[in-house]
Amino acid sequence: MKRLALRIAAAVLTSGSAANAFAQWQAPPAPERPAPTVIPTISVKPVVTEVPTVPPAVATQVVQEARSSDVREALKQQDLSLKKEQAALLRAPQTPLIAAKVDGIAKARMNIASANNLLIGGAPDAEEVLTDQLETILAIMRPVYGFCSGAPWVDEQTVGWATWRDAVRPISSRIAAVARSVGVIFMYDDAQSTIARVGATVFVVGKSHVVTNRHVLKDYAYRDSSGKWVMNDDKQILSVSFPYEYRKCDARTTPRDVRIIGIESVGDADDDTADFAILRTEDNALPPPPPLADVYDLDDGARVAVIGYPARPVNCEAKLRPGEECANLTDPQIDALFALPNHSTTFPAERFAPGFTIPSPKLDDMLFTYDSSTWKGNSGSPVIRLSDGKIVGLHSGGKSRNKGKQMEGIYNNGIKIERVRKALADAGITQ
Repeated sequence: MKRLALRIAAAVLTSGSAANAFAQWQAPPAPERPAPTVIPTISVKPVVTEVPTVPPAVATQVVQEARSSDVREALKQQDLSLKKEQAALLRAPQTPLIAAKVDGIAKARMNIASANNLLIGGAPDAEEVLTDQLETILAIMRPVYGFCSGAPWVDEQTVGWATWRDAVRPISSRIAAVARSVGVIFMYDDAQSTIARVGATVFVVGKSHVVTNRHVLKDYAYRDSSGKWVMNDDKQILSVSFPYEYRKCDARTTPRDVRIIGIESVGDADDDTADFAILRTEDNALPPPPPLADVYDLDDGARVAVIGYPARPVNCEAKLRPGEECANLTDPQIDALFALPNHSTTFPAERFAPGFTIPSPKLDDMLFTYDSSTWKGNSGSPVIRLSDGKIVGLHSGGKSRNKGKQMEGIYNNGIKIERVRKALADAGITQ
């Protein structure tokens, strides 16, 4: 679980002096260009007057990558869309709900304008402003796509698609095979319950087995005095839906629901590379297992994607529970991040989050890091390599040295496929 990932954050985490150096950071010089298209702006100061928590290397990397792509054009289009929606709402009869929506759009447009200023050379006047700017930019650079019939649901106008299109299309059949095998956990209080609590992601690893993370299992089970994992309540019902996505781009598929009936194997709680839980399901009810790579063989900068069921992010201005992560994006920006071509933003729904592998701050050889946009609910997702669509790891969450709105360094952790394969072999599970 994390907010939007910063591509070089892993390297920054190893530098103790990064935060202090940031006091002198200014946006890298903007390349000469024609006068920018005018969109609403907010005032900025010529230099940073406080020591923000985002290190200079992180901000510089994000800005430079954004300038080399079509981020500014995407920001312009997003602002125009919000402007039209805002105008329509202002013409409608005013109610508290309408007023709240107008206010949210106004804040979103301010974030967009501020991010645009950063990209043309302006400097932020406070750490909160810089954090908002970077997350606004990253929401464009690390998109999250829905699924339609096992393929990313996009059109040629979808934000960021040009960056990933040529890597995704040649492996579309492999992506569809993985997507069919990825499900979302539903928990019912008892057999009579009709309302489910939505959980995290799993994927098929055998005829009657799925895998997720150990930390996900803690929501439903505990270790007894003998060290054995048992369910919290004999009455609770756990099931998995495969796949919860969009079949014809305008309607959901009828999901396949499969009952979870037991706990097969759980990784050691003291081992970061063992954040896995293998669960047993009804016999012969699962979709076919997806293709697993033999080994993790990616260098830094390789294209990957996370396929799973993220929950809708919580805006940082909302009332948060203790320890709850949030997004420095307004609700309209969150809607834009997850919007499908038909403009719906339904949750839960299967999503495709592409990104790049990045240098790992972990010393263990069985872990790897990447910068896809993942969120609560993505735990347990498979990570595929875009060279051939095979699964190279198990997504286990995001890490950050700071909490709240601070963005010192954020990245994803994954467990390499060799470790997953060993866990399956130790449990006697074959595909």
